[in-house]
Amino acid sequence: MAVSKQQVRSVIAAYKKQGLTDTQIMVAISKDKGEIGKSYNAAIQDGMSSTDFAQSFGLNYKRAPVQVNQPKNPTLSNKVKSVATSAAMGLSDAGAGIVQGGYALTDAAGITKDGLKNYNKQYQRANTETKARQKDAGRTGGDWVRGGTEIAATLPAFMLGGGATKTASLGVKAATQAGIGGVVGAAAYAPDTKTRVGNTLGGMIGGAGGEVLGAGAGKVIKKGYNVAKGNLKPNAAAIEKLGKTHNVRTSAGDAGRNSIVKKAEVSTEYVPVVGMSGFREAQHGEAKAAANKVVSKLEDTLSATEYKALPKIQAAAASGDANAQRIMGIVNKADNPDKVLQASLEVRKWREKDIAKKMYDAVQKEVQKLPDDTVTPTHTTTLINSKLDELSKSLAPDEELAKDLKRFNGNINDPARPKDFANMRRLRSELGATIQKYTSGANPNEAAAKYFGDLRRAVEKDITEFAKNSGNPKVKALYGQADVYYKNMVQRQDKAFAKAMQNNKPDEIYNEFIKVGKGDRAKNFYGALDQKGQAALRLKMAEEALSKATNESTDTFSPAKFALEFERLKEPYSQVFKGMDKAEMDGFVKLMRHVERAGQYMENPPNGNRVANMMTNGVGAVAVGLPIYAKGAAVAGVARMLFTTPAGKRLLLAASELPPGAAGLNNILGIIEQLAASAGANAGIDSKTN
Repeated sequence: MAVSKQQVRSVIAAYKKQGLTDTQIMVAISKDKGEIGKSYNAAIQDGMSSTDFAQSFGLNYKRAPVQVNQPKNPTLSNKVKSVATSAAMGLSDAGAGIVQGGYALTDAAGITKDGLKNYNKQYQRANTETKARQKDAGRTGGDWVRGGTEIAATLPAFMLGGGATKTASLGVKAATQAGIGGVVGAAAYAPDTKTRVGNTLGGMIGGAGGEVLGAGAGKVIKKGYNVAKGNLKPNAAAIEKLGKTHNVRTSAGDAGRNSIVKKAEVSTEYVPVVGMSGFREAQHGEAKAAANKVVSKLEDTLSATEYKALPKIQAAAASGDANAQRIMGIVNKADNPDKVLQASLEVRKWREKDIAKKMYDAVQKEVQKLPDDTVTPTHTTTLINSKLDELSKSLAPDEELAKDLKRFNGNINDPARPKDFANMRRLRSELGATIQKYTSGANPNEAAAKYFGDLRRAVEKDITEFAKNSGNPKVKALYGQADVYYKNMVQRQDKAFAKAMQNNKPDEIYNEFIKVGKGDRAKNFYGALDQKGQAALRLKMAEEALSKATNESTDTFSPAKFALEFERLKEPYSQVFKGMDKAEMDGFVKLMRHVERAGQYMENPPNGNRVANMMTNGVGAVAVGLPIYAKGAAVAGVARMLFTTPAGKRLLLAASELPPGAAGLNNILGIIEQLAASAGANAGIDSKTN
């Protein structure tokens, strides 16, 4: 029966109480004749070393080098069995990866259960048996029979690429052997995925290196591997990190933007199944999903942001304030970013006026302490009398304006209505409401609105002169502060803001203020909004970018067009997005620029016509021994691994640039481009003729 780890730990604890050292405990376990010893031996048979076994139970143990006592006179039978076993393992080494792949597929399909796991155990047992027989036969050193058999088994694959090597260039030979070398590497036994990727890349580089070693590629390959151990260039590392953050895969060409790598990647898109086409399709879907997620995040921020002064406006509306009730009507109907922008302008203006009101209330509190708080309405009455005289002489007077004007004039001349500071303030506010009446509605009266604007300024002038001449320094100082705030924060609202608030087409507001090269205009608009409006403005800009980048008819997304919208609106963008919001969007825009090939591929994917044209132009005229598609497919498949796996990208995105020169990796990648394109061309022609 198998024993549990807890039972083993209990035995170890008992040994330690007896004073045994870690090494002595391991010797005792290995010699145990009971279940503990059986469990240990089973673990060793499954490929675990005695050192690993010890460490798994917290024991500090390293097995001492074993003194090999070779049989003095190994028998002929021992030697024959050893050679046969080594040869069999050599064959197994050459194709074990294929068997592993088969079991992985049948396990996934439910045809077998733990097939891959059981095969790996069998392989390890056979490996142990092979070494034991080599020892029994007295064969010391490396197992050349096993290694030679593996080489002999894989040599035909490399020889297949030599049918036309007399006419092919060195680069073509290198790329062909690189593809075959990658396939051979992938077919070898590997205990895990990381090792298999390394085998494949090693096979590719090794295959190519065998062809061009004499031309100096050995140094190139060595340099490539050495720099692969270093850090990525900062920009490439940043793109890799952004890709992981937004769940968008990136290739070596995307991150590093090396022109040779990018061209090679594009060419492998022409090869079905094994080329980069599947990668680009998946990348496109991820980029589209990421852009939508960015917009959704801004939507969530807008939903979670409240209008800053909303509670006070609600309270004022509940108490009967007509202007507050009007604003609440706009707020309650703001169900999209455009309407929120309009509502935000109203809320911000109301809030500023409320602050101004409190400042004037402080002035009024001090004025009430004066012996006389009467304001002489000299400028006000002069302007009213002048306008009334003008209207009385007109053959077509503005009857509505005349009616309102007579009402105000009657109130000012009514002895029962004191013209004190408080009443003159109320007059100014009522004139503001009158202006609002003349500027809103289907038929605004701009001439009347302008006149009442002039009249309100006349009232302000009378109030200002009273405060300055009051003889009270505190009244003068408080009024000066309130007057400056009122003029700067309320009256600064230009005509464009007023028009935006009255516009019955809110969707036109964004385009009015966010324009190419108009950073100051965007800055002023952004400043006129409250925090919810500012959130709506950021969302609107992102929505516009997403809309322009999405083709609704084909359901394709262009990362380049998304990035272009922010690049095009550089000045407004810098005013709308600030701090962390801008840093995050800058990063995403940068990522979209680097993965723009995904959108280009989806908008215009390779097809038979395109690759046939390439053949006509001579790109596919590369002489090779095997059918060109088979060779190109092998190269494209391995190249895709080089471009997209972490190990492959580390090689291409290392701290140094790819080595230049005809015999360098650049040249190999260039030939990969030719072979892959040629393979795609043949595949396209086949698809047209079949």
